[in-house]
Amino acid sequence: MKKVSSFFLITFFSVLGLTSCGGGGSSSSSSSSSLSGTASVGAPMANATITLTDVTGATQTTTADSSGAYSFSNISSLKTPILVSATGYVGGTQQTLTGIVTSVNSGSTTVGNVTPLTDAIVYQAAGKSPGTLLSSPTSMSSISSSAVATSAANVATAVANVLNGVTSGSASGYNPNSTAFVANGVSAYDKVYDLLKTYVSPTSGSSGYVINIADKSGTLGTTSIQSGQTVTALSTIPSSISALSISTLESELTYLNTLISTVSGLNSAAFNAFLSDSFLNSGASKSQTLPLLQSSSSSFYLYGAKFSNPVINGCYSNKTCNASFLVTLSNGTATQLNGVFIYSGTNSNIPWQLYGDQQGNLRPDFVSNYASLSNSTSTITYGFDFQIEGNTDIVLPANNPYNSAIVTFQDASGNVDYTIRFVQKTSVGGICSPSNSNYAGLPITDITNPSSTTADLTSSNACSSSFTYTSNNSTLNTVNTNIAKGGYQLVVKAYTSSDWSGTPVTNSYNLTTPLLTSNIVNSSMFPQVSSVTGSSGPEIAISNASDYILIGSVCMSTQSYCDITNQPSYTSVYSPTVSNIALLSKYSPLSSWPSGSTVQSYYVHARDKYGNDLRVSN
Repeated sequence: MKKVSSFFLITFFSVLGLTSCGGGGSSSSSSSSSLSGTASVGAPMANATITLTDVTGATQTTTADSSGAYSFSNISSLKTPILVSATGYVGGTQQTLTGIVTSVNSGSTTVGNVTPLTDAIVYQAAGKSPGTLLSSPTSMSSISSSAVATSAANVATAVANVLNGVTSGSASGYNPNSTAFVANGVSAYDKVYDLLKTYVSPTSGSSGYVINIADKSGTLGTTSIQSGQTVTALSTIPSSISALSISTLESELTYLNTLISTVSGLNSAAFNAFLSDSFLNSGASKSQTLPLLQSSSSSFYLYGAKFSNPVINGCYSNKTCNASFLVTLSNGTATQLNGVFIYSGTNSNIPWQLYGDQQGNLRPDFVSNYASLSNSTSTITYGFDFQIEGNTDIVLPANNPYNSAIVTFQDASGNVDYTIRFVQKTSVGGICSPSNSNYAGLPITDITNPSSTTADLTSSNACSSSFTYTSNNSTLNTVNTNIAKGGYQLVVKAYTSSDWSGTPVTNSYNLTTPLLTSNIVNSSMFPQVSSVTGSSGPEIAISNASDYILIGSVCMSTQSYCDITNQPSYTSVYSPTVSNIALLSKYSPLSSWPSGSTVQSYYVHARDKYGNDLRVSN
């Protein structure tokens, strides 16, 4: 699938009373009991589908309002525990998050929120992913209310200082599952999701999950919550970050939608003010970028577009925030975009201005750090995928100005933990150039001899070798340990020379999420794929599909291999034209296969809700 350039992305903006019955059993809810809550990730999960699934598999469904709030008037027929799932858009990505209710207040309203924190609590308390629970509700019978209560209390301890830093005293009595709040980006109970991100990792040596809570700015690092261990609370986030008026970004996008609904608005001084005078992105200034947005002859023409659902990826002490959101173009095409904004507050309609990456002519896309699971061999490999080029797509000539590059992973003191080198391999048949259809940015050098300017590669794959596998979990775990301390960076230096000499163009990025290793992802955290025979023929089934979105392709074949590009007979490939869509629980052949055929091989490329790039094959 063609990847949208980062220039494109940024230019376009880019206790519930948990003291009820113990675990192992289920109980009927009291008559006329109601349930309400909020689905939010910092931005509300507006118009999300809210589904209650009880331990018997019975369900009720409603739709959240524009603020992510939902309610059910009578849940008396449901038996606890009850999983509350919200399916909707999160920063332009379709996603399902969950919360859990283990007891119901008789004759009154019970609160059951759905947020990244409640979703992680479900993981830890159940010892299973939410998607697995949704596909097999009876497995919820093993969830104890005490496990849910303990996990929730530990989370509350971990974020107490952050809450109090936003609003003094707000941590008192806080429970992420049951403390009612409004998803307005103002209250501490909602703003905590703008400031912190949550992910789970496997428990070492046993089945289960660790809850990790990281400061999005990278300032404080990460605290981890594991059953039976003391919880270390995150420190207070600096007020220069926590006091930013994040809520006004959403209202600003509403104003922007009105502005660009007319040609005159798109070409007005008001729209011009949306870009900071200091805007700079991959070498493109404000004066170079505006015409691309305002000209009907440009493929980036914004007339009639709609922006919505902003989610904060990180805010920083220089008053900038990186945000993701959903953009729907006038032709109906919808996708996730990213943008860096700077807060000034001087214009009531446009308190945030598009700022850009403030970098020169370099697009060092860290495409992914990914993990691949082979079900046939029960092995996992871990890799990096980069695309290091100049800004070839928009403003500057379509030639990569760089012939070598160095990527380093380094801690707050500048100590380097891991290095990857890249060099243009023109010596291999002279074929590595941006004009080559196989070109994927600067290729990586020979890993066994990283100082060499010629890698041991054949001419057929030399230009696409912008990825590398690594089995060195020890080194990567050192990187992750230092990421958790805060202040960690990935630094990219690109050179016009072929031997890493001269003055480089340098870009740097804060790393707040760990690299994928066996400590971060194990086989239980991949899509659980199997070959089955359905009522109409062969299929592949994915039992925990709701935990993932599809970001690449799904392939299934009657052959012993599944080649997405060179498809053998009786191979079906799902390659969606729109990325970031829900992974389905089953896929059937797209064309007629011979009677009695079975799926011999498959490939699934998905991403989990924490941004992990996961690939499964057999």
